[in-house]
Amino acid sequence: MRNLLLFLVGLSLMSGSLTAQLYPKLVEIPGGQFSMGGGYQYEVRDWRMHYIGQDTAFDQHNRDGVAIGEVPAPNNPERRVAMGAFFIARHEVSNRQYHEFLIDSLLKGEAQTQFRKIVEAPRKKRDDDLVAHKWRELYRRAAEQNILPDTNCWQTNFAVAYNEPLVKNYFQHPAFAEYPVVGVSWEQARAYCQWLTGVNNATRARKNLPPQPAYRLPTEAEWEYAARGGLSSQAEGRMIRHLYPWPGPDVRDEKGRFRANIKTDHGDYTGDGYTYACPVTSFAPNGFGLYNMAGNVSEWVEDVFRVVTSENPPGMAPIRPSTPDRAVKRVAKGGSWADYKYAARCGSRAGFDNGVGNARVGFRVARIKSEPRSDFGMAP
Repeated sequence: MRNLLLFLVGLSLMSGSLTAQLYPKLVEIPGGQFSMGGGYQYEVRDWRMHYIGQDTAFDQHNRDGVAIGEVPAPNNPERRVAMGAFFIARHEVSNRQYHEFLIDSLLKGEAQTQFRKIVEAPRKKRDDDLVAHKWRELYRRAAEQNILPDTNCWQTNFAVAYNEPLVKNYFQHPAFAEYPVVGVSWEQARAYCQWLTGVNNATRARKNLPPQPAYRLPTEAEWEYAARGGLSSQAEGRMIRHLYPWPGPDVRDEKGRFRANIKTDHGDYTGDGYTYACPVTSFAPNGFGLYNMAGNVSEWVEDVFRVVTSENPPGMAPIRPSTPDRAVKRVAKGGSWADYKYAARCGSRAGFDNGVGNARVGFRVARIKSEPRSDFGMAP
């Protein structure tokens, strides 16, 4: 009972500070050119990474549980891409921010006011049973509207692991408020972006300000350009491409500490200091001030996942396919806490079913540039 009461206290406190963190903080990314790709293309099957066209070598890597040297050369050819300026969020959308999406989407007017009054009541005046009931009812309605994250993904994605505590607590418990939301499908991530656009422009309209462009998922090219953090260097008269969001080819710093939340070469999940995901502002940001552009969770982008070859380079505009949504794969970038360093390369790309959530995958938002000054997403 004591643990339940502590949980409810924390949950109400988490709700009480949601509105202050409603808008993801955006960073302006200047336009430019860069070499896109040069990483790996992979899918996750049977809880393992499988490089497309190179499964045999990586299967051996997984079975042994020990790195046997570099996997084969990247199967994602490089291509030169020009980018316009845009905005992208400093970090992945957190559980706290996604909770606000549920509250504001499902509860209107007096119903929302009463919900907040109940769950934010001072400790001495709060009815803990009623608070628990209100949250359960909110989650039930969210599930009916298909905007509730799939918390069962912690078990279905890792059937041989004991992840029941994460199934119960990762999305709900206040200890995970600043962790990236996972278990959200590509469709749910898009729904969050549409809601955020509406809230932002409604706020601006009340202040007689013009609307801003829509929040959305970044394109694959935007995400990768932002992940590289503006890194470029010359060596012997040629441009050097950096594999990760930091200088150099190593995933450890000069003191041997991991630069990102990824699985070690020997299959250890805890070598970087975290067993699973970590808070959204963990580890050092890249040159653009963006957190966790490598590791933590892979991130949905707009693009349909098509295998890239030298004969079929991407660069095509994202499309809305005519096939059933759950049969379509979308691109996720950056690798995750459950992936090796090869997936964390800026140029690597994964394909996941867009109608299904995954414990490895979250998202961050983006927006086209509409004003000459930097805009951090908050309605003035």
